[in-house]
Amino acid sequence: MAALPDAAHAATHHKVEGSAALEYKGGGVYLYNQPGYYYMGRLFERQDFYRHSTSKVSSKKYRSRSGTYVSKRRGRDLTYRWGYADGTARTCLWIGPSAGDRKSIPYLSRKLSRTKDRCSQWRVDWLTDRKNIGRRFNCGENRARGPQKTKITRDATLYYNLNWRGDYSGGPGKNPAAGKLEHRKQVWYRYTTKDGRWAVIYDKDKGWGFVEASKVRRVRGRWSFAGEAKSYRCGEHLLKKEKRKQRPQGTRASLGQEALGSSSRDRAATSAAGTSAAVQAPTHAAAQCHWQVQWGTAGVYEKPFRDPGNLIKTKHSGDIVGPYCFTWYNQGEQEYYVAVHSDAAADDIGWMRLKALSQT
Repeated sequence: MAALPDAAHAATHHKVEGSAALEYKGGGVYLYNQPGYYYMGRLFERQDFYRHSTSKVSSKKYRSRSGTYVSKRRGRDLTYRWGYADGTARTCLWIGPSAGDRKSIPYLSRKLSRTKDRCSQWRVDWLTDRKNIGRRFNCGENRARGPQKTKITRDATLYYNLNWRGDYSGGPGKNPAAGKLEHRKQVWYRYTTKDGRWAVIYDKDKGWGFVEASKVRRVRGRWSFAGEAKSYRCGEHLLKKEKRKQRPQGTRASLGQEALGSSSRDRAATSAAGTSAAVQAPTHAAAQCHWQVQWGTAGVYEKPFRDPGNLIKTKHSGDIVGPYCFTWYNQGEQEYYVAVHSDAAADDIGWMRLKALSQT
């Protein structure tokens, strides 16, 4: 059987340390869908991070036994790590500095222990597609390097984190910033979560965070470096190298832009080549998918491959499963698997063979 990106690896336990040196408004260290791209929360001092290997993901750029990615541009070495953020985000994301920082500052403690792997490696590739984390971005794909200036429409609370659901569609707001964002205050808008409830914005006083989407005016067509008054049309002020990358090529996964106004030359190109590839089902960004079991019995697996030790549950004819819309192609078995919610799975996501199901 071909090697799959879900093979078990032990995670390395760390604490967030030295985050104050990053001097980010609101504190902590940022969390991203991929290194330096879209803001998805932050971990605060002394909170736990479990670093995982990315040695078997499809994207060659992100493959690493230690789960580490170093962006090297113009003498800047910015270090990001993949793993489970166990603060209030409580999901698998990249942790690291703002993509606009001049240099990396250590932000994790030494290794404290080895623990069970909590992040399936397929997530690394899946998160590179911005449609899997949000919608209503201020600019089209690869057409911006930051957010767009706008205003708050009603008094709002800014939250530094969401307690993300397993499909990254959204979740409850956590870690509110002190004070309110008052009506008509100027902020910078980046994107809206898939469930439509939260907008990711930047505020000059409080920094990056989430506000209720109904309380900020969504804008589109321009971008700025976060907190700066000067703005550009989407596609303007991009390096020639970036412009050449705007057109999708072949089966390469579509990529997002950096959330924090940094050089988009740091983007990672995710190849569809490899031993297996993640496939996004063609559904609306905020949609949910439900599936009915057609076979007499069908297994739910911890990882997307058939093995007796990998079986965690059995479903029966007529059972309804869901609510996810993404699939994984196991090239070794030449078979698609569908992600389903399962309390029996380590990360609450199990896998079922697509041919055992029909979409309802």
